[in-house]
Amino acid sequence: MGSPIPLHRYCSFKKTRTHKRADRITQLPKQLDLPATASGAVPCSAHQNNVISFPIQSLVDPDPFQELLFPNGIAAKRAIADYLGRALAKLTPEQLAKVNSIVETTLNKKEVMQQMKDYFNPKSGSSP
Repeated sequence: MGSPIPLHRYCSFKKTRTHKRADRITQLPKQLDLPATASGAVPCSAHQNNVISFPIQSLVDPDPFQELLFPNGIAAKRAIADYLGRALAKLTPEQLAKVNSIVETTLNKKEVMQQMKDYFNPKSGSSP
């Protein structure tokens, strides 16, 4: 390659074909005397007199990201099956009836999951 580079000196890397081409493209508008907008530079005025203020509107939906409620009963049953770690078809008829009654009553995620925990794990229920 060559001799070692002495300390406190900087040796720049050799430019690749792509870098050389990019340099030629950036020099082209200067050679042709094109306006600055032709090279992609957009002049920006220092004064911001034409600023448009948009009105702020709060969300109407109290749960826009579906964090509080299940979207439907199927999603609730899927979450229950994930909690139990088995398919709902493998439950006894009494257990399945309880799951259906809970899902028909409410779709609130906290309530559904708390009722499922209380039903399937009565010992670890919510106690103050």
